[in-house]
Amino acid sequence: MKKIFLLLSFVTVIYTGTAQQTVDCNVATSQSYLNINNIKAYLSSSGEVWSRGANDLVPSYIVNTNEAGLKLSTIFTSAIWLGAVDEASGALKVAANTYRQSGNDFWPGPINDETKSTDFEQCNNYDKHWKVNKTNIDKFKAGAQLTDDQKKEIYKWPAKSNPHIYFNHLNQVMAPFVDVDGDDIYNPDNGDYPKIKGDQAIWWLINDVGNTHTESAGAALGFEVKKMAYAYVDEQRLKNSTFLEVTITNKSNNNYKDFLLGHWIDFDLGNFNDDFIGCDTLNAIGYAYNGDDFDESTKGFGYNAPLQGCQFLDVPPNYYNTKNKMYAFVYYINHFNDIGTPGNVQQYHTYLQGIWKNGLPITYGGNGTAGRKVTPYMYSGNPSDPNGWSECSVPNEPADRRMVMSSGKYKFAAGETKTWTMAMHTIPNVGGTCPNIQPLIDKAKYAKVFYDRFLLTDIDDFSIESTTLYPNPTSSKLYFNTTASIKSIEVFDVYGKRILQKNINSIYVNVNGLSKGLYYANLFSNDGKVYKAKFIKSSIN
Repeated sequence: MKKIFLLLSFVTVIYTGTAQQTVDCNVATSQSYLNINNIKAYLSSSGEVWSRGANDLVPSYIVNTNEAGLKLSTIFTSAIWLGAVDEASGALKVAANTYRQSGNDFWPGPINDETKSTDFEQCNNYDKHWKVNKTNIDKFKAGAQLTDDQKKEIYKWPAKSNPHIYFNHLNQVMAPFVDVDGDDIYNPDNGDYPKIKGDQAIWWLINDVGNTHTESAGAALGFEVKKMAYAYVDEQRLKNSTFLEVTITNKSNNNYKDFLLGHWIDFDLGNFNDDFIGCDTLNAIGYAYNGDDFDESTKGFGYNAPLQGCQFLDVPPNYYNTKNKMYAFVYYINHFNDIGTPGNVQQYHTYLQGIWKNGLPITYGGNGTAGRKVTPYMYSGNPSDPNGWSECSVPNEPADRRMVMSSGKYKFAAGETKTWTMAMHTIPNVGGTCPNIQPLIDKAKYAKVFYDRFLLTDIDDFSIESTTLYPNPTSSKLYFNTTASIKSIEVFDVYGKRILQKNINSIYVNVNGLSKGLYYANLFSNDGKVYKAKFIKSSIN
């Protein structure tokens, strides 16, 4: 209940007469959660990301931190913020959620391609989350018997024109799917199946035109936002990591400039009242760590507090006014002073830009208000470096922390779609004060390699298979465990560099020239499929 009382009496006053009424959708009520890879992460069907919704004010991102099964939180809640300027009118428009205690800027469901709006029925129909496990997709593809619940994951997937959905849904692009028969319609009876990432995924979509913006008091942008949260179970270097894909389509008739997407996070590392935050600009990471040696209370981690990071893993190209994937990083406190809680559309937007809510720039050093060097990045030094700028080196008093990290700026034309991918990384049992964040940076770098090599592909999912190579580890010859005829192979190191590419006319490839280490391979067959595998080179011959 720690967030309630300070926010109630302020936001409701300022929106009156400034926000635009659209339609009359109800607020979102659906909840779901990822329960995979050592994480239980709750999701809301509104503008929040990691959240249990407006009426369940308890932490939403739970990590299993040790072998004894200790389950404690690292995040109370998080949400997306969107802001842009209308090129024609110059009007600033913002959509942003926080706790939804007294305001809301997002509603469930799609925006109609033709009317550029939504309606009460569509909002209610899509006040849901759709959860799919890859094991059930694999069973479906193999023709195996599915239970009723497993079958529901495939047959109730809210993709275009699915005849098995009970409600009246729009005949337009919805949830992604593999169109096996190529008819541009999702029908599992014809072999189609959900196109997901990870070993477990949850998909939902929202819009910002379903009603009045009562959180930011901003005018509606006309944006439809599709989200997919996912994680893996068998990638050990991604243990304790989850991913979020956010795909935004400008369904309005307006062209926008200076668009910024923000991920707002209220970190709670166990005990909420002793946290510090910081950022790493080179790897586009915002993070939280414990501000003292011992994380108190029954909800605390004791001497084994973790690092919790959020990474902009992939962002749209053609951003401007910055050289970094992360445009800005700013924190604020639970107060209404100049470095506190935003209260109107302009203040939400200044935080997205890395500017204090009174319009003054953030400056390097101290609490970001009294220095001479202007910067959009708060606390960008490694906490273990006494000469860097961190909450440790200032030093600050540990307390409850909120942060906003943004990506941009972008032009965003009418009808255009852009996609962002974020990764959440937990580094358990770090402990101590002023930890070295290098383990978090290492995990973020590996996540980027993994994403670029295995998730960015222009090959249809039904053409991608996994396989094994043997012997593994190997010192020389590597055989293919597949009946397919392999015509060529690509091999990548753990940093994503392609170090081998060759045509093949046999059932093996010779890798004796590679250095000792872990490698990833793409095998291309004569029937157009791609087989993915990984192997270890054990020694040099």
